[in-house]
Amino acid sequence: MRSLFIIISLLSTLAYSYAQDTGKLIQESVDLANKGEHTRSLALAETLYDLQPNTFEAYSIIAYNQLCLGNYSKAESYLQAGLHVEPTEYSLYVSSGYYQALMGNTENAKNYFRESIKFYPEGTDIHVILDEMKSMGAKRNQQMLFSELAAWYQQTWQTTKQRYPKTEFYFAEISTLDNPEKVKQVTRQYVEKFNSLGWYDAAINIYSHASSMLNRSGYLTEALEMAQAGYQQYLKNGNRNNYFITSYLLGQLIESYTAVGNHERAVQHLNEMVWV
Repeated sequence: MRSLFIIISLLSTLAYSYAQDTGKLIQESVDLANKGEHTRSLALAETLYDLQPNTFEAYSIIAYNQLCLGNYSKAESYLQAGLHVEPTEYSLYVSSGYYQALMGNTENAKNYFRESIKFYPEGTDIHVILDEMKSMGAKRNQQMLFSELAAWYQQTWQTTKQRYPKTEFYFAEISTLDNPEKVKQVTRQYVEKFNSLGWYDAAINIYSHASSMLNRSGYLTEALEMAQAGYQQYLKNGNRNNYFITSYLLGQLIESYTAVGNHERAVQHLNEMVWV
């Protein structure tokens, strides 16, 4: 079974390297987009996508740049895929609203904007968002439309109180915990919230994250329990065709079974991963 340990070691090394590379690419591409250098930003975001196609930031940055450059159909495909990968990401809803507005579908745009408010990033100055809206209008020669939408957005933002659960809220809450039972409790609470919204892949994702966190902290039995719960979630509700998140789950199952010495089950899931 030594080869299995080698595979897992290689996967861990690659994951660490990718995390460093993706963080740098995300920041650089965002900085370029903010400066209006959309072609250069797009090139970096596409590199990010090639490196980590399950990173929602890649979809968001590519889509935004394509909109700014007038490539609407290309933007739409990344927006749809991005919302599939991360259905709780604010920027993807905002850019989807931009796309609908640019295509002349103002009511559809407002629907996406309404949903975006329910994911509004805490602490963000609303005027930053409004300025971006107006900037998009200026770039695509739709100043009047986007100025009107910005005014409508500000008013709607002020009156909308509902907020959806977000994966980033879960990550923030779970990072402060050192009690494995509390980790499991919070994870199950968020799983219930995501399942109620039909976001079954988001539920799988946080089960996998909990398993990874518990493994790193030395709680091997609890880590395996979370990975197994995620697998049952996958078998029951499917993954909404989100195969990247499914691969992440299978990786946690392999790691967890290996850690407790059940190499036979680890190999079974390794073989399953090949077909995902």
